[in-house]
Amino acid sequence: MKTSTKIAIGLSTTLVAGVVTSVIVADKIMTKVKKVSNRKKVKRFVDDKLNGNAVLSDMVDRLSDKDIESLVNIGRKIEEGQQQVAAYGASVKKATNGAKTKVSQVVQQLKK
Repeated sequence: MKTSTKIAIGLSTTLVAGVVTSVIVADKIMTKVKKVSNRKKVKRFVDDKLNGNAVLSDMVDRLSDKDIESLVNIGRKIEEGQQQVAAYGASVKKATNGAKTKVSQVVQQLKK
């Protein structure tokens, strides 16, 4: 095998190893950033909605990353539920107004 071929194979192998290492490191960094972001979201929630309760803030610091992720997921589900309730509320209001209009029309016709 020629020396140039050996060098090309060596460089290719090094390049592939570098790319694989970069992908693994980038994935680990993204996971860490997500965990830190979720913890900050929970702490912000404690500060905003629970008046910065020191006991709860300390508790958030002691929770595992898995527990924090569970809390964030619960928050998302609650938000989705609130949006669904708001949509149902709007349709109920619309139906109520429609029924009220029809009843008013019937009453008006009965008066005549």
